[in-house]
Amino acid sequence: MGVERFKVFVDEYQKSGEYKEPLGFGISRVEIGKKSKAVLCATYPTMNWKGENLGTYAVLCQSAKEAEQISATENEAVYGINQEFVNKALELYEPFLSEALSDLSAHKNIQVILELKKQANKGKLKTKGGRARYRFCVIYKDEKCESVESAYLKLLALSLGKAPLRSLQLDGIFGLLQNVAWSGNKPYELEWLRENEIALKMEGEFPHIDFVDKFPRYLMQVIPQYDNIRLLDSAKTRFGAYLGSGGYTQMPGASYVNFNAGAMGACMNEGRISSSVVVGEGTDIGGGASILGVLSGGNSEPISIGKNCLLGVNSATGISL
Repeated sequence: MGVERFKVFVDEYQKSGEYKEPLGFGISRVEIGKKSKAVLCATYPTMNWKGENLGTYAVLCQSAKEAEQISATENEAVYGINQEFVNKALELYEPFLSEALSDLSAHKNIQVILELKKQANKGKLKTKGGRARYRFCVIYKDEKCESVESAYLKLLALSLGKAPLRSLQLDGIFGLLQNVAWSGNKPYELEWLRENEIALKMEGEFPHIDFVDKFPRYLMQVIPQYDNIRLLDSAKTRFGAYLGSGGYTQMPGASYVNFNAGAMGACMNEGRISSSVVVGEGTDIGGGASILGVLSGGNSEPISIGKNCLLGVNSATGISL
């Protein structure tokens, strides 16, 4: 298939009756619980949002016909990736493979498929329990998340700035995600750890637990997009936060940024940016200052702090400025 034939393939797919416009899509590696067999987290090496890379979308949807359908509704779909999926994708991507192989920064979605090929060659597309380790997820409508894969896709869209803060439906995400013990980037079910505590400790294999939460930390999923974003304590930013277009500095101590919250540009943060709070460029949040979020206290109106504001040390802000 040459480049022109690839364009024809994409055009024909978009005009077909099976085409559904995606809000976002991508391929992730999932971690599956040893006890519950549920998905504990999903990591996307790259993702596509709202009109991006629709040629790749056609390729992955066509390849998904060869894959295991894990779930599918009018709002989203998740497929387990197998050898047939990888083979079909590489066949359709053929016009661009030489360029992707010679330049690792080109065609990021193709790079993901090439890495999947390596995993397939090692026999690692499935877990020891026979479940798909890699998933293709598509979100069609911005409704309540129905899978961990779609929840992580939305959180990544927020952290990368592909979706504006407070623009996505995140209701029910706490009920969807398990509370787990995180050791590095690996989640452990708390119940499994309790049941195996004696054996793990006697074997010297008990994990170093960094924290316990439903969400990973920002830096576990996102590389800061600008070199002048500084995070002096990785525990202080939750996945799903947005850190603006550069110049953001988060000091240690009482500082914190929750998911679906953040700063729009250069900002000094030594306080708390709670969930759904948006801070304008040039604003300084003093040590111990706290901005009221929407997850507690009955506040239903998300707060916005404008540009070039100063919130003094230990101040509390409950209104927009």
